Amino acid sequence: MQGAEYALLVTFRRSADPVPTAMWFGLYGRRVHVRSLVDAGKVKRLQNDPHVRIAPCTIRRRPTGPFTEALGRIGRR
Repeated sequence: MQGAEYALLVTFRRSADPVPTAMWFGLYGRRVHVRSLVDAGKVKRLQNDPHVRIAPCTIRRRPTGPFTEALGRIGRR
């Protein structure tokens, strides 16, 4: 992810269908942080299933590196 401008965050619907979203991100150690509105679909999907896949990508959602399996967590501010 180092040096990439966008991250392809893949969340999953209840039907297990993947939903890819290109997002800006920040790296903090080994963690990838993204930001979204609280009522966004990706946040709702993450509340239902914390398993995600993430990879560096272009703004058009074309992966430019390998995917990593991860657990997503919703932070509160």
